[in-house]
Amino acid sequence: MAIYYIDYDNGNNTNSGLTQLLPKKTLPTLVSGDVACFKGGVKYKETITMPADNIRLVGSLFNTSKAILDGSDVLAGWTQVEGSDHLWEKSFTFSGTPTEINLTEKDYKMYVAQLPVPTVKFFYDSIDYFYSIPKEDITTTSIVDADVFNQEDEHYWDDSYVLVWRQPNKVDLREILTYIPAEHKITFAALGNNPYPDRDNKYAIHNSPNALLEPGQYIYDYVNQKIIMYPSRTVATTEYTVGSSRKFGINLTGRSGTTIEGFVIQKFAGAESLDGAAIKKTGKTAISNITIRNCDIKKNTNGVEGYGAIHVAYASNVTIQGCYLYQNSRMKGIFCTDGNNVVVKSNKIEMSGRTGITFYACTNSQIINNRVINHNGTHANGMNTYQYCDNVLVANNYVINSNTSFTFNNANRIIIFQNTFDGSDEQWCCVSWGDAHNCKILQNNFINGESNTGIYYSTTCSAFEIKNNICCGSGCMPRVNKTTGIKIADNDYNLFVSFTYDQTVGGLAEHEIYNPSQFAGIDRGLNLLPILQATGFDFTWDKDCNCKKRGLTAWDIGIQEFN
Repeated sequence: MAIYYIDYDNGNNTNSGLTQLLPKKTLPTLVSGDVACFKGGVKYKETITMPADNIRLVGSLFNTSKAILDGSDVLAGWTQVEGSDHLWEKSFTFSGTPTEINLTEKDYKMYVAQLPVPTVKFFYDSIDYFYSIPKEDITTTSIVDADVFNQEDEHYWDDSYVLVWRQPNKVDLREILTYIPAEHKITFAALGNNPYPDRDNKYAIHNSPNALLEPGQYIYDYVNQKIIMYPSRTVATTEYTVGSSRKFGINLTGRSGTTIEGFVIQKFAGAESLDGAAIKKTGKTAISNITIRNCDIKKNTNGVEGYGAIHVAYASNVTIQGCYLYQNSRMKGIFCTDGNNVVVKSNKIEMSGRTGITFYACTNSQIINNRVINHNGTHANGMNTYQYCDNVLVANNYVINSNTSFTFNNANRIIIFQNTFDGSDEQWCCVSWGDAHNCKILQNNFINGESNTGIYYSTTCSAFEIKNNICCGSGCMPRVNKTTGIKIADNDYNLFVSFTYDQTVGGLAEHEIYNPSQFAGIDRGLNLLPILQATGFDFTWDKDCNCKKRGLTAWDIGIQEFN
């Protein structure tokens, strides 16, 4: 076993790399058991494909800051667009979708110009910001809209794209092929599925020069091969970067025993399913004993729809812990598929383009103690367990301001314990779309579902236990035959309340459910230890990481225990 030191700024590959004084510039050839220590605070313009089993990569041993795996290249030499006082341009050869350019301005993401202008530009594919049109005015290859397409010039929408909502709740990006002024019509390549036949449909114009209306936006001119931007800072003193040929950060494929810790992994971009991933694993070859911890993963982008900023498939004994994921566009945050004993814990995931944490076909696994915030893109939720997950513990998580806090379907033995799922006054908190069985929903706070529903489960679900929950909203919607299906009985120790929520930066206000002098659920819950112990998971903590504070007989309802 050897320990290598790498310093991209000051290292030299002729050095031995065996001391901090003689570091390598780039990663040397590693063998099983080696450790590679990257100097913190330094940007490494490379990707890493794990060369052997049992390798440890450490990004913060030289000093306290983290090493930066950076997928971008600096783009200098901007000139002001002739006749404009606010637009700048730079020649740039490129053939992908505009979002793949991933232009950043002094480490701030810039966004492709769009009409209507999104209120939150990161969620550019959210249909909340789209035009509405009658179902009669859209096909799989065309849109007619006299209110928007009313210009006489047939080249007015050249170089533009269109984002189109279609079944089942997906948004496709298509280049506008033709504009027919006399018909108020645009055409594009066929969508991946049909538009909705029973409601108004949605679309937005993407990458149009006519949409460059606000600072922080850009478009790509395909005819003249250049980027045109509307900067928000002084161009001469600001660094601008774009995505490069480096499409991912670290590739785990085929390698077991890997540890990755203490890195910033940022600004990777591409259009293939695994492009833009900070850490990825491809194919069905099984791997095991993977640890990813204490990494900051941010501003990575997929131009179409990526799998995840962290994607681990066909792996056992996986731990993803203590990571911060932020602004990873058009992809999931953490996506684990076909795994066993996968533990995702104590992470903060904020503003992913798709769902924050997703499990597909994971068994004997855990999603615990995570904070998931602001997931509002189309087809994005806070967390989910889908596609034959079995025996998964979802516990002690806090999810807020996401389309739905937690969803699960085609799953068995999902244990949902002591979470706070916040519907933000307009969304569902906890939903099973169907075919979920033998699940336990215990000791949670489902709050701010006022405009919708705290708990929903479909008629194809069975054998649920739902106890000791606070449900603030319009309640529960079993939608089953009460004589044969599941339901929440009056004596199942759930508390249905209605209150408002103080969405200040400081978080939860001291409402009645957090104040023992006002809380109606003290000692009104069921002692759940027999139920919990039967699951085989460890429950030695509550919201404050100590489940043993619970009463020996009656428990308090909800996540808090007042003793």
